[in-house]
Amino acid sequence: MVGLNITVSPDKRELIISGPDGQELPGKLVLEATEIDDLIRGLVGVRAGMDPPIPDTLEPTGRYYPAANPRWVLRQEAFDQVALGLQHRGLGWVLNLFSKAQAQKLAVSLSAITR
Repeated sequence: MVGLNITVSPDKRELIISGPDGQELPGKLVLEATEIDDLIRGLVGVRAGMDPPIPDTLEPTGRYYPAANPRWVLRQEAFDQVALGLQHRGLGWVLNLFSKAQAQKLAVSLSAITR
């Protein structure tokens, strides 16, 4: 995937993928697993700045990427943050950082919903 450029159109509504120096891609692009991981990370980063934005709430008719019984890890981070890592089989590990107050709210919510 050497030289693959990922950009967003000026109106932030289209993704543009091109080769080195903006040249058109060949008719076929073959990627290995690690290159796909890099592409996904690049796409996620670009999508975060596009319009329309990702909704702040979980919408009933939204698109979801479920991961049943994912592996997870908790760890203490710097600056009084707690990291919750969730493994998604297609996306890899998604690390979420919470303040201690947010982590406590999450713990209370999980406890309440699992009673």
